[in-house]
Amino acid sequence: MKWLQTAANIFDLIYKGDGGIEVRPANAQRPPRPGEQATVKLNDIHISTFQAAIEEIHGAKSRFLTRENVHEVFKGEPVWEGEVLIFELLDHPSVRLCYAWEVDGEVTAVLGVWPIKSAQDAVRTSIVAG
Repeated sequence: MKWLQTAANIFDLIYKGDGGIEVRPANAQRPPRPGEQATVKLNDIHISTFQAAIEEIHGAKSRFLTRENVHEVFKGEPVWEGEVLIFELLDHPSVRLCYAWEVDGEVTAVLGVWPIKSAQDAVRTSIVAG
């Protein structure tokens, strides 16, 4: 529960005062068509790899629901762009959703517990937590 308190404190910090992180969803919700340039980094690994990581990290089986593109901006500068996969947790005792993405083959999986209510919140909290 200490992690949950830390996440809540971080969440409060980034919403207070000037210079907070602005998050806005990407307009494109589909992979690029042949010949189009990708505007957001898409995950390079298979969904089953995410599911295995979620089970290893959080001890729960999961089912893929959807994907969402996230653009993270701080003081007008982009700090993170990528695709976040959203999973339903099938056998977790208290959490329904998990948000996951990969960077350089490494999976980050964040539980959808307060104050994390969206893919943007999950990315924001992960960045601030370092």
